[in-house]
Amino acid sequence: MALSGFLFLSWRIFEIIILIPIVGMLAYFVHQYVHANLLTPDYILVLFIVSVIALAWAVFTTIDYLRARHDALFVGLFDLGLVGALIAGVYYLRNIAHQNCTNLDAGFNNGSGYLSFSANKACTMLKASFALAIIAILAFFVTFSLEITAMTIVWSSSANIVHPRATIAGTVLAAVMFAEAVMVGTTGHLAPDEATTAAGGNIMCKQGRR
Repeated sequence: MALSGFLFLSWRIFEIIILIPIVGMLAYFVHQYVHANLLTPDYILVLFIVSVIALAWAVFTTIDYLRARHDALFVGLFDLGLVGALIAGVYYLRNIAHQNCTNLDAGFNNGSGYLSFSANKACTMLKASFALAIIAILAFFVTFSLEITAMTIVWSSSANIVHPRATIAGTVLAAVMFAEAVMVGTTGHLAPDEATTAAGGNIMCKQGRR
């Protein structure tokens, strides 16, 4: 459990580090569109909303780790939902993957060499958000797997715990059977007016006349 908890917190911190740049870069575009009184395109808005929710969830479960550990199933299912939501955001932004955001030019002019480099700021930021979102998908799937593994270990441990009542009943039954064996060994038979019946851990003694 200690190892799984350490891995969970490590991946959570990694997710926070990844999500902060995504939220920051996409917030820049949202601000530009709002300032221009224009609707933000879906390929920016979807991933921005999902990233904000994922960042808030990652921070909350990191701070409140003890409660998240006991609600492993809920936390794991929410992480799996974020995986699907991030996939949707990446899908909307998929066209940016085919764009060339930089321009590198090198050559000679009048006997001297030159090197020219330029980058499209908007294109570069969107492409970086696209790449980081893919990494976030893998990270949240890892934390989902860790939560399911931890839950399975807890359930397996609970199944191996013997209830105290069952232990006491078994001990009493064994003691009575041992006493009967001693009596049979010393007298050769049980007392004529006693009949002992043991079934399922419940011992009933009945007195009767022969």
